[in-house]
Amino acid sequence: MDIGVVLLTGEALRRANAENIAHVIAHKGGEFLSASAGHHMESNLAAHGSGAVELSGMESSCVLNVDIGGGTTKLALIRNGVLIQTAAFHVGGRLLVWNEQRTITRLEPRAAELLATMGVKVGLGDVLSDDMIQLLGEKLAGTVCQVVRGNNCPEARWLTDELEIPADLDTVIFSGGVSEYIADPDAVGHNDIGQSLGNQLREMLNESSHGFEVRASSGGIRATALGASEFNIQVSGNTGHLSDPGLLLPRKNMPVIRLAIDAGELSVDILVERLNQAVIEFDLSDYDQFALAFEWSGEFDYELLKCFCDAIVAYSESGVTETEKPLYLLFDRDLAQSVGRILTTEYQIERPLLVLDGLRFKEFEFVDLGRIRLPSRTVPVTVKSLIFQSHGMS
Repeated sequence: MDIGVVLLTGEALRRANAENIAHVIAHKGGEFLSASAGHHMESNLAAHGSGAVELSGMESSCVLNVDIGGGTTKLALIRNGVLIQTAAFHVGGRLLVWNEQRTITRLEPRAAELLATMGVKVGLGDVLSDDMIQLLGEKLAGTVCQVVRGNNCPEARWLTDELEIPADLDTVIFSGGVSEYIADPDAVGHNDIGQSLGNQLREMLNESSHGFEVRASSGGIRATALGASEFNIQVSGNTGHLSDPGLLLPRKNMPVIRLAIDAGELSVDILVERLNQAVIEFDLSDYDQFALAFEWSGEFDYELLKCFCDAIVAYSESGVTETEKPLYLLFDRDLAQSVGRILTTEYQIERPLLVLDGLRFKEFEFVDLGRIRLPSRTVPVTVKSLIFQSHGMS
């Protein structure tokens, strides 16, 4: 059976029928993942696919990934290989599209609004001039430049909280479709504003001095995800905790949110904050359930596990997730029975609870959990990983 991914991002999420079409393609294509990635998740995906995360880790540097797509620009700030913050604003290469006769076939409200502020009023079916394309491309490129340089830019039209550019920024990496024009001035256009935006952005960056290096991702428009792979493992039910197997299992294509736990620095308040932030940033909008996977570093004893459970209970009651929804906890270390026992017997947590161990995850993975197999009482587990272009710079 083929394994792949159908991933909706950016402007596609605004189309009424896009999600239904994606799910049909995923179903017809085999065991495909189908997901809708919000602005933060798309920024995260682009930062990994472009090689920005890898580069930052190798060079111990501060890197900003700027992914310019069809309707939005996604930002990801990475320091020493760790993603610090993501954001998005309303600039893209497909806000204005025309045919071979220069007749407008697609005009997004954002493009019409910007043209109107420059005294140009156009509509679908109107014929574009070179000056109109130049004006809009220059306006969009200027907005991206202002944001990347850390200048205040009200015209950015932020779609998330604004991202503050640090003074010690070392490298800016451009990915997404528009980045191909930044990398290659001779790249062929596609009858949209992306070519003008990319060409003028390249010139603006080359003309002025700044304190960071500019690179274009080798992945270009393919920097997000190409597909998915899968592998199967078996997890013993005897080392896990399941409060209601019939309710909790089976589950298919459940997103996994991964957090590293350092036992030496474990704090209830900090862990709750990290959990809440991770759930917000992992904004796969068409999933109402997910699994939390923990990579535990250091020793563990009753007091440390109780501190961890304090944080889980506080997180469960924080309102970030619906309190009646099942809670799925996955560990790399042999902690499932202990954590499950503390949560159910000492805290008497009411949410349906599944805790499994012996599982290690990377970023952007999904998991299938099958029904318990008898008499072995094993839980079949399939882990699906998103695949990126080359995961690195050329």
